[in-house]
Amino acid sequence: MTLHLLAVSVNGAGEVIDATIWVEQPGSGLFTVYPSGLVGRDTALSARVALTLAALFNRLNPSTIDGGVYFRTRGSVSGASAGLAFLAGFYALLHNSAINTSIYSFTGLVTPSGLIAAVGGLPEKIEAAKSRGIREVFVPVEGGLNKSVAGVRVVRVCSFAGVASKLYGVAVSAPPIPRDRLFCNATAQLTSLLRRLLQDYGGRLNASAKIVEARLREAERLARDERCYAAASVAFSTLAFITSIAPKSILPNITELILSEVNRSALAAHLYMVKTELTRLEYVPLWKLEAALAAIYRFYAAVKLLSESKPSLRALGALRLLTASQWLSVADAVKGPLVRAEAVKRALSFLVSYASLSYQYLESLVHGRQVTIENTEHLRLKRLVSDMQMYYVKGDLLTAAALALEALDTINRVMVAFDMHLGAEPSKIAECSLKQALFNERVAGYRSLISTLLTEYAMSVNDTISRALIAADASSYTLLVLAAGMLNSPYPGTREAGCSVSAALLSASIGAVIVAGGALSAVILSKKVE
Repeated sequence: MTLHLLAVSVNGAGEVIDATIWVEQPGSGLFTVYPSGLVGRDTALSARVALTLAALFNRLNPSTIDGGVYFRTRGSVSGASAGLAFLAGFYALLHNSAINTSIYSFTGLVTPSGLIAAVGGLPEKIEAAKSRGIREVFVPVEGGLNKSVAGVRVVRVCSFAGVASKLYGVAVSAPPIPRDRLFCNATAQLTSLLRRLLQDYGGRLNASAKIVEARLREAERLARDERCYAAASVAFSTLAFITSIAPKSILPNITELILSEVNRSALAAHLYMVKTELTRLEYVPLWKLEAALAAIYRFYAAVKLLSESKPSLRALGALRLLTASQWLSVADAVKGPLVRAEAVKRALSFLVSYASLSYQYLESLVHGRQVTIENTEHLRLKRLVSDMQMYYVKGDLLTAAALALEALDTINRVMVAFDMHLGAEPSKIAECSLKQALFNERVAGYRSLISTLLTEYAMSVNDTISRALIAADASSYTLLVLAAGMLNSPYPGTREAGCSVSAALLSASIGAVIVAGGALSAVILSKKVE
């Protein structure tokens, strides 16, 4: 298939670069780019990410597919804005469908979960498309296009779900607000901590005490409305806020108060037991696996943060230890659809590989910039990926996969933050992210426990920026179920695709949260992506 890629030349004019893409099955995951000396690393990596996503969206294993791109140009090619074109093209090839590329063209930055972010030079690119007779161009919802071009229909999208809906009629409706009581115990525990801190140290928080009181009331309101996951998340993010603004003199006391809620040695033993159980099962309950991975990451983060000398980070580490304990309670309480153990191993290995690829992709976008990218626990992404690879080599696949999911989510968040920096409407990003999460689940044939709960949280917050970031998280955490759906075959006697997350949640009486709240501590990418 030949794609007409829209670009901006060095003199600022729009141009069209023809590129032929191909796939071959069965293969070994080989990906080639020609002419290699003229193609930038960011362009090549955007094409590799696109082929990986296209395979996932077709329930195919990327490691069994060879593919490549041949650019028909004598000049150099750089930038990642062709990511959407590559994704649409590879998806069509693997789907055995056709795209009339003489009519359609695409431009947009692709994130690891299938969201589409802004790119530069749209007016020039649309003019170039018009000059080649292209009649319809798919573009990101935000990208500096302030006027239409006669003769060219502009289709705005912010996720591949939107592209699939328009090209293939794949309908994905907006999700309802989930209701569950699984996290009500967590809400009680966390709000009790908040009240204790306000009682003991409210006078030392100055004006921030009123913010904490308001957030506590919000958590209590959400709990009364039976949005217990959202309530616990609000309570957790408020506790994290206190650790960031409280005077240094009281932070050791706050840390000890939080640690008094957790038996660290018992937690470590419990975590080891759950990990051992999961590695010995012939069929692994998917939601139990998700909860266990969440607990494993939080325990990892807690150990890192508690070893820091900075009092605020130690206090945050204590909070993460508490949430690790709560997520282990979830792992004990839920089961979910059953996935063959061998498929789980390959799915987790895929996540590690994909996180490494996505990290290289993000690095290529910020190449040459002095930037530090951190997640919400102030852990550097570079260290996260390095530790992920270390655990993988050591054979601790569960810990490696837990760090891989966190790395993928951080990368997705950074790209979404970049998109909002360029002017994308947060409410639109939230809507598109939740629809992409549903699209991913539909393809997988499974619901994601964590994504479902994050959807509840996203649809319960009023701040649009927070909602957009939480919704982006929801799309990230569907990558595990996508990988599982790609590699699994049905368990005898069960109807996996029809399993209801809500049913599993209602059957449990104990558990807790929490995905980190608050603002993302990541840099806004400063390189203009064109």
